[in-house]
Amino acid sequence: MQLLFQVLHSTQPLKESPEDLCEVIVGNEQASNNEFGLSLLYDEARQNFLKGYYPCKEKDTVHLAAISTRILYGNTSKLSDKLDLHCILPAHLLMSKEKAAEMKSKTTKALKDVKSNNVSHLQQEFLTCCRHFRTYGSTFFIAEVYMSQPHTSHLRAHCGVNDYGLHLISTTSMVLVASYDHRELKWSYDSGKPFLEVYARVQRHQMTIRTPQAAYIYMLLNKLSGQGDS
Repeated sequence: MQLLFQVLHSTQPLKESPEDLCEVIVGNEQASNNEFGLSLLYDEARQNFLKGYYPCKEKDTVHLAAISTRILYGNTSKLSDKLDLHCILPAHLLMSKEKAAEMKSKTTKALKDVKSNNVSHLQQEFLTCCRHFRTYGSTFFIAEVYMSQPHTSHLRAHCGVNDYGLHLISTTSMVLVASYDHRELKWSYDSGKPFLEVYARVQRHQMTIRTPQAAYIYMLLNKLSGQGDS
């Protein structure tokens, strides 16, 4: 877990082997077989949810917020008096007071649909919902994405890689801009360079992804796609 934390928060190339990172990420999901592992997976998923890494419909956001509320506060009367929205809702939805108040109201109402009080059951319900999101299980890196085809553009993005493929979330709007299946992707990387080239066949998108963690994205694409070197 410490290695993964260092990768996600570093702005410099890391000394650790990309293979080591792949082993940590691929092995993480196996931890749900026990209560402690379930708690770790729930906490990781909740943090990613709060960061906005799981773009989803509002009803799903409210449902996840309600589950987290029940886990954190239990069956508490006068819940609205102590509710810390930053612990249950994605940060980008709390930028305005009006939106925050609206989401708080909807979350409070949604609590009636959360029947269980068993923490493990609630954590499992939270994870089950998250696993329906295309970006679930992704490792994210801050990157500058330069598109050269079909048009020229630039995007600062949270670049995520999981067993589905590659995902780009705008750091400004937290909107999922694109998701690419591994099967439609071609990628290349020159050792030591802070970027990799990616081509998406279906959309005909040609892009350069620039980040100090380019080597890790390359290794994750290889590992999680099962394609080996591309």
